Amino acid sequence: MADTNAQSGGDALYARRSIAIWVIGASAGGLIALAIAMIAAAQSGQAGDAAEKAFTMLVPLLGSWVGTVLAYYFSGENFERASQSVSKLVEQVTEERLRNINVKDAMIKKNAMTFVQLQAGDDGSKVNLKTDIIDRLKDPVTRMPVLDDKGVAKYIIHQSLIFKYVTMKTIELAATNQSFAVHNQTLKDFFGYGEMLDLVSKTFAFVSVNGTLADAKKAMDSVRGCQDIFVTDHGTEKEPINGWLTNVDITKHARL
Repeated sequence: MADTNAQSGGDALYARRSIAIWVIGASAGGLIALAIAMIAAAQSGQAGDAAEKAFTMLVPLLGSWVGTVLAYYFSGENFERASQSVSKLVEQVTEERLRNINVKDAMIKKNAMTFVQLQAGDDGSKVNLKTDIIDRLKDPVTRMPVLDDKGVAKYIIHQSLIFKYVTMKTIELAATNQSFAVHNQTLKDFFGYGEMLDLVSKTFAFVSVNGTLADAKKAMDSVRGCQDIFVTDHGTEKEPINGWLTNVDITKHARL
């Protein structure tokens, strides 16, 4: 997104420069041509007054064109520079604000979380998709962490993925006149569909309980598609979690 914006800004700047060069060049060329015509008319004694009047009328017009183009060009360039400066300032202020907020003060503590905990050796086949997950995804809960038997974060399941799975399976089975019985589905069935396993197991990161929200944001930005941060003692993936931070939590604390 940043690259696209930068390219768009560069294209706009190039367009303004091109317009400015062409208008100023054409105006300068027009003035030179008029001046030459006046000189030639004066030397030949032909229509000197007419040439002078034409020159007098066209010079202000050409000057207005040049002035308008210069105003547009420089005001646009200054606006872009001002916008970039403001954006950088906001980023710096936001970064400073997040740096002053401790993770342990902002996180959702484990005892306040809604989550699924797997039994030892369970690959998800013992977790019913409807009763253990879908029925528990009620406002404001829209995502479900899945922990192993030791409390280590294994997956994060967003409501949108569950809805996508149910919808796609229903459509696929309807094509062969079959119905989709979601109450018979397990977490293992969900993991086995398309790229669901990657989406729920590779889109979260970790941060130390002694870190700051700036550390959490940095960890989140380092993982593609990441919207969740699990908090552990040392910020490693093999430790039991102490809490959880979402992208919404970080955004809320970043607001001025």
